[in-house]
Amino acid sequence: YTGRARMLPSRDRAGRSINLHIIGDRATSQGQLGRTFYNAMLRRAFYNAMTNHQSLQRGIVVVIYGLRNQSAPKQERSWKFPRIQEALPIRLVAVHLCQSRSLFSSLFAYLMMAFDSFTRIRIKSHCGSHNEVLSSLRGYGIPSETIPISADGRINDLEDFRHSLILQRTRERLQYPRRSRIYVPCIVDVLFGKGTPYQIHPGNIRFRSMVAEQQKKYENSGRGEKLQVSLGIIDNIIESGGMFLKSDGGSWISVDYATAQKKVSATFRTLRMRRKESQDSN
Repeated sequence: YTGRARMLPSRDRAGRSINLHIIGDRATSQGQLGRTFYNAMLRRAFYNAMTNHQSLQRGIVVVIYGLRNQSAPKQERSWKFPRIQEALPIRLVAVHLCQSRSLFSSLFAYLMMAFDSFTRIRIKSHCGSHNEVLSSLRGYGIPSETIPISADGRINDLEDFRHSLILQRTRERLQYPRRSRIYVPCIVDVLFGKGTPYQIHPGNIRFRSMVAEQQKKYENSGRGEKLQVSLGIIDNIIESGGMFLKSDGGSWISVDYATAQKKVSATFRTLRMRRKESQDSN
């Protein structure tokens, strides 16, 4: 959701998928650098392998772009890259390391000594200004116009990227069978719980807005009609790719219709009491 790990919409000159990983827009620790790099690359590679048969045939290209405040990786981490390459279910054709600081060039040459010859020929470094780095990438068949980084080191399409993730996740949820256990809630999910983290969750904000829109109709309806209004809100959430989730330790479980209906009814009652309190105070 930060936009730092993604598949670019275009391919390189040989038709290979391009996986972009942006490392740090502020000073980060070496541990954060390692987790961002290795975990994101693994996730993207596995996703590519499962969803793209052409990538299985031609392999993938990884572009790692370190923004100007990012530190260079420690040499002790360099052993991980060959191990990851061996474990990937897809052929890693090349890795392009991009850094705007010239100091990184000498550090990169030092780190390369830790790699075996098979790995070394697949790693390319690009050091210099932002425009120089983009120009160097073009020489390897990577379209620079798809790199979403501005000259001042900012991700320039974050809102569009987040919107595309929402649409992609909604399509996936509507296309594939729903799972009963979720580890990362979507922003259209409704979360059960109390406290600020739950109140400010985008899915809960959207849910309260939907309840407020139906408040007048709900109050003017009979008991059976109120149930239909509540079920209509639940169906609207589900049809848009959302789920009603309850925390279960380190994950979330999907609740049944009856539990979701109680959540909707409780939200209607809470909204009614708040409006009454507001009227009494005025």
